[in-house]
Amino acid sequence: MPKLPIFSKLSKYKLYIATFVLGSLIVGLLVIQSIKISNEKKQNDVRLSESSIKIQKIEKELATLKKEDQYVKNKQLEATISAIEKTYKEAVGVYEELIELKKKSNKTEKLEESFALSLSLLSLRNYTSASATLADIRGEIKKSSDSIAVLSTVPTNVATNNTPPSSGYSRQAVDSDVGKFIVNNFS
Repeated sequence: MPKLPIFSKLSKYKLYIATFVLGSLIVGLLVIQSIKISNEKKQNDVRLSESSIKIQKIEKELATLKKEDQYVKNKQLEATISAIEKTYKEAVGVYEELIELKKKSNKTEKLEESFALSLSLLSLRNYTSASATLADIRGEIKKSSDSIAVLSTVPTNVATNNTPPSSGYSRQAVDSDVGKFIVNNFS
């Protein structure tokens, strides 16, 4: 077997040492590579366990969502929306009645405070209490309107005459665009 020129100059012991160093270097590199692979495997195992935990959590949430009855949930939402619409329409009606009463009488402060309370209850989504308050306000407005109507009714025994008397005292009913009024005249 022919000898390579580089190895021919080396002694037998030097060749063994060079082989040993080269073998040790290869073994060292293999050990380092093995450690790196082991660390990567541990990191991958940690990621895998974290992913498994996340998947289990998502599966539980999905199962919970599947158990919920969407039909029942939608019916509850429809009932809530219906209550909102009904109560707000009622509030608008009461407000319009309150404005009409205010045109006839200046004693509406208590009713206005009650109306503000009902709006506050509406904003807190307490529709039943707000509706009850609005019903109370509507009743009070009706009482006030009825008492004003009784005070402004013209007795039937007073004659209707739109011309003033020529002399003396006269009590008469006068028709106008706004309604019928009693007038006491002195001439």
